[in-house]
Amino acid sequence: MRMWRDPFKTPKGLQRLAAMRGVGLGGVSGRGGGGTATAMPMLTTRQQAYSAAAAAGMNAGMPGMTLGGMPGGFTGGIFGPITYAGPTQDYYTIDLPAQVRVVAPSGGDYTDPKAAIEACDAGDIVWIMGGTYSVSASIVVPADNITIQGTNPEAAVITNSAAGAVHALNLNGHDGVVVRDIGFVAAGGNTGYSIYGAATVDDTLIEHCWFDCTAGGNYAVYLDGGSRNTVQNCYLTSVQAYSFARMKGHYAVCRQNHIIQDYDGVCIAITILASDYCVVADNYIHELGTGSTGAIIVYISNNGRIVGNAIEVDDPAAAAYMISLRNHIAPSTKGGLISDNIVQLAGNVGGGIKLSTNDPQTLDWVTVNDNSVYDGSIGVRIDDARCNQTRVHDNNVTDCTTPVSNAGTDTNAVDNT
Repeated sequence: MRMWRDPFKTPKGLQRLAAMRGVGLGGVSGRGGGGTATAMPMLTTRQQAYSAAAAAGMNAGMPGMTLGGMPGGFTGGIFGPITYAGPTQDYYTIDLPAQVRVVAPSGGDYTDPKAAIEACDAGDIVWIMGGTYSVSASIVVPADNITIQGTNPEAAVITNSAAGAVHALNLNGHDGVVVRDIGFVAAGGNTGYSIYGAATVDDTLIEHCWFDCTAGGNYAVYLDGGSRNTVQNCYLTSVQAYSFARMKGHYAVCRQNHIIQDYDGVCIAITILASDYCVVADNYIHELGTGSTGAIIVYISNNGRIVGNAIEVDDPAAAAYMISLRNHIAPSTKGGLISDNIVQLAGNVGGGIKLSTNDPQTLDWVTVNDNSVYDGSIGVRIDDARCNQTRVHDNNVTDCTTPVSNAGTDTNAVDNT
């Protein structure tokens, strides 16, 4: 949807507006084609404003029609006078279609994606055509439900050339933002995030994007709150970034991403926090660097699912567990499934899967089954007695010193080989 900037102060203008909305107007002030329109206020929002006086002069041509959400509507015919039967407040609104803004090196509406995105109203669409676009300051999303669509993540590329902690795209607390088919490259000296949600954001969708943090950058995606946010089918190549995605909030989904991390030091590919019913599924993660502290870590999740992921680790000195489910704050978290994951270690002193808590928190009723863990220290570790009623079964643990380490309470660990 977009702001319609024509004030429509004439009968012809009113007819043109009505035609766009599929409403037949004969004219204003009484009879079709005649009369004088009441002066319309200039627009100050993204919707067309109407005064009650001007609305009362329209000839809608359909008895009892509701126009722009005005209950009651108008009665009357094309050639006869009409009677307005709606409410009496001063202004009414009509939503208009989204505006599409095209960014291209030439021939588009804009050559700068920052200018195009920051000019949007709620519901607008920005098309980014093939080309490399350099930004030296954060692109700040100005409204909800904006779609940022590229042609191809390897062709439509935004390079963040700013030094320091400057983020390429800042969602700025807005909901319903879609980012699709865009490439994000962090230049050397940049320590910001490619996509940043500093405040609560809901219903974000990030898909089919490519994140290149080989020269600079930090997180590829950092969403610090909200719910129902999804990151899927993305690709990360990283030497500098120590995480692909950090997502906080319920119903987070991180799935079908391809993550290559060659970072030496603390790095966690996917971190999910405080997210009931989260899903981390079908991701491929290859940890090439030294000092990895884990591939997937989920904190404080009731009924979270970590399923179908494939993880490879090249560092034999990595002491971490590649999949961890932890409760370190909430009084209790309950439910969870870790299943059908493959963890290929490199003889490292860490292990495959770990469940843990901090005293006095508890972690209850988690199922760990049908996972495959190879060539590590411990295949599956239940860390302490505050992990209650865990079910660990039918896991394939090969070439690990200890297949299952169980310190849990009332844990059923069977058929793990």
